Amino acid sequence: MILHSIKRVLAALEDEEFPMDTHAIDYAVGDSEIEDGKGGLIPVRKLTERMGQRSFANPEEVIQALVEATHHKPVPTEKDVA
Repeated sequence: MILHSIKRVLAALEDEEFPMDTHAIDYAVGDSEIEDGKGGLIPVRKLTERMGQRSFANPEEVIQALVEATHHKPVPTEKDVA
C-alpha cells in the first residue's frame, strides 16, 4: 500500500514542471494521501507542512521529502498553540 500511494503521487508529479515549491506541490497533489507505515493515510498537504526543504528540482526529491515527513512528528497548528 505504501509503495502504491507513493507511485501514484510520483506519477502525478512527473506531469508537472520543476522546480516546484511546497505551495505548487499542494496544488498539484495536496489531496493525495500517503500511507504512514502504520496503516493510516496522511494527505500530502499535511506532509508538506513538515518538510524543511521548500524547493524541489525533480519529482524524486519531492517523494524523498514526503517519505521522510511521514516519520516526523506533526507540526503544531494554530489550534495547538492557542
